[in-house]
Amino acid sequence: NAWAEVARSAAGKELPDIAAGALSRGLAIPQKMAEELLTYCFDADLPFLALRVLERVDGKRFLLPALERAHESAWQRVADRIVGQLKPDQKPYWMSPPALKYAIQEIQRGRSQYRILLQSFLNYLGASEEKDFLADPCVLAARGGAECPICLEPLCRSTPTAFVADRAICLHFLCINCARGYSSSTNSQGDALRCPECRRHAVDMQPLPSMCQDPLTCFEFLSGDENYLARPMLLRTLSALLPLDSEALEAQGDALDPEVRAEDFISNPLFVWVWRHLQEHQRCMQRSSAAPNLEDRRAWFKYWNFSNTGRLTRSEVLRAILRSFRVTSLEKQKISDLRSRVEKVWDVWITRSTQSGRGVNPNSVHCEEFAMELGFGDLLDEFFAADPEGNDLHPATKEAVPRLQAGL
Repeated sequence: NAWAEVARSAAGKELPDIAAGALSRGLAIPQKMAEELLTYCFDADLPFLALRVLERVDGKRFLLPALERAHESAWQRVADRIVGQLKPDQKPYWMSPPALKYAIQEIQRGRSQYRILLQSFLNYLGASEEKDFLADPCVLAARGGAECPICLEPLCRSTPTAFVADRAICLHFLCINCARGYSSSTNSQGDALRCPECRRHAVDMQPLPSMCQDPLTCFEFLSGDENYLARPMLLRTLSALLPLDSEALEAQGDALDPEVRAEDFISNPLFVWVWRHLQEHQRCMQRSSAAPNLEDRRAWFKYWNFSNTGRLTRSEVLRAILRSFRVTSLEKQKISDLRSRVEKVWDVWITRSTQSGRGVNPNSVHCEEFAMELGFGDLLDEFFAADPEGNDLHPATKEAVPRLQAGL
């Protein structure tokens, strides 16, 4: 296809022919020649040849021209290839607020090819979670936030469900279980479906779209035809997703305008903060049982090895300590103190392992290394045996005492 494009092109003479011929045979060509050929591909509308050239050339400066033509499937592949040249954990060069705003505005105008930029931004957030957690841990309390008005359980422990016509008619939510019961009861009695708080009529009830997987769809579902959300209403919605009340979230979103549009929210640091905390909250919600006592080294290791790799990473150890000591992201000084102690554990572990002649991975520890005598688990116990506020790594032991006394 690439060579056929050049053959059909009236402009395909001299340098492009020479360079394209070499590329088609898998031969190397000078970098400058390849860059000139890529420019020619865009001038002469040769997307298949552009794909071949992009195997040799960084296409960063051609991303916008490729997206402008990406309503054609061949140019969409070119745009995909340019975006794919970034490593997963490499920050996209279009991640600046102006670039993100532009991409979202183009999506809203119906130019779906710009979704590749939004998706790449979300992919980067996912790929950098481990590194970001060490630098800026995201941990919240197990309970809190907005409650379901029927069962009074935190909405963030379920799936917030909205009353809808075409989109959400209001920003009042029920938990998924109460929503099913409420809707079923209304239908069986032949009553109109109404929000129990504001009494607005609804056609149906639908779960809130995922803020992590598709934030634009989620925002548009909430904002309806107005295309914006008042800041207090946006914070109220986030309080239904996270175990935080809207007052605590207000401090994180103080840079938002009174009327928040999708492009303003998604390009704001608050969105990254919310996205990371949502991911962490959902990850921890998958742990249905309480953390085991550190006395059982292997069980403790397995519980906190969220990645299921058989190696406990620095981020996983830090998460275990922060959650065991019930520290949240809003307590900056406590996080800093505990993180320093965790880093000290790693320093001592690396020094001891090196002195004993054992090979050591400075960023993770195997279960056998954790559970052995004088292993990493013993070090954690030594550094975090007790806490003045009553939190430590032996919750089962402390909880067993009242139960035993009650039995007596």
